[in-house]
Amino acid sequence: MDKRGYRDDYREDGNVEVIRANRHRLRDWLLHNLPVQNGKQAVQVEENDDKVSVRFRDGTSATGDLLVGADGVKSIEMMLTGYDPISIFTSNLRLEGEEMVEQLALGHSAYMVVLQGPDGVYYRYFVGLDKVAPDGKSADYYFHLAWPDEDAPRDDHWTHSMTAEEIRNFALQATQNLPPQFRCMVERAKLEDIKHVSVDWTPKFIVLRGVLTQPLCIDAMTPFLAQGAVHAIKDALSLGKTLTALPDSSRSTISSSMELYQEEMLTRGRAAAEQSKLAFKDPSLPKTMFARQVVSLTEDRITL
Repeated sequence: MDKRGYRDDYREDGNVEVIRANRHRLRDWLLHNLPVQNGKQAVQVEENDDKVSVRFRDGTSATGDLLVGADGVKSIEMMLTGYDPISIFTSNLRLEGEEMVEQLALGHSAYMVVLQGPDGVYYRYFVGLDKVAPDGKSADYYFHLAWPDEDAPRDDHWTHSMTAEEIRNFALQATQNLPPQFRCMVERAKLEDIKHVSVDWTPKFIVLRGVLTQPLCIDAMTPFLAQGAVHAIKDALSLGKTLTALPDSSRSTISSSMELYQEEMLTRGRAAAEQSKLAFKDPSLPKTMFARQVVSLTEDRITL
């Protein structure tokens, strides 16, 4: 929302299809009919000749032609150096009736407000729709209140000793200048659902650990240009096409084929990560969303 009280938003014009998916449902759909073992934690990776092995904390291991590291920003398949830490206060809550209508009018799927708190810090206040009940009369929402915080990764960070009530009071103070329709999400949050998390974003450079070990989505991104999941899917599709085109599984073949994949992935991912980082640090609203131009929208009316 800008100084005039208008809504700045991304609007789909039919040229590019944009889908904001529930990640749990999307993950379950992608895993359909695939043999997956959950609860595994990789602790060691070794490459020998034309094979790669991974050892898990529970003592088991697996060996194959290629290991794809899709285990997030703390992946053991690569070494991440440097970060932009942020703190986030977050909560889930259920809305129904007029409360749900009010939030849908602000953003059909999600919205973000950039605000300066009484402490002078610029906060990002993100509210997202998680899922709608089958009857369409209620929905699960969540909000994130995020700000740059160099001490966020510390074990003795000041938020660790705060009670849920103190966290909510902090969030209420930070958002005290917001209009009621925005701030009400913090006011409605139940104490047992409020928590603090710290995140280290945007590695400055990456060192790949081996020819037969390939990472997915190597650049962590602050979620303020809506590009993180987009590039993760692009990485997966690109890697899939590269693997299906391999004539054999020899080390030399994989090495030569992966060079082009890595070059494209690193160039694209780092550019998007840098833009996302700047969008978080810049106190103005982002000018693009989903790589599309942000435009001003008029007031919306919703009927359940």
